[in-house]
Amino acid sequence: MILRMWAGANKDGNYVGTFLGKGKAGLRLAEHERHDFTIFKEDLIGITPENDVHFDDLWFEDTLGRRHFVKNAKANIQSLRAS
Repeated sequence: MILRMWAGANKDGNYVGTFLGKGKAGLRLAEHERHDFTIFKEDLIGITPENDVHFDDLWFEDTLGRRHFVKNAKANIQSLRAS
């Protein structure tokens, strides 16, 4: 699998994505391989020319456009914001 980007979305469905890998080539994962990714409080907002998107959920997108949602992201985001 090749993970192309990670993205965060708000409750309204607006999202901001960030490409992964050198030159936006993505990250190639072998079978049963995992990718660890750390999110900090300041990473929970994406800024676009139109508006700011305060993330309520997170996912990774592969090269086929499939979204792979991060387990327990919503609850963990709330905990991170509260800290």
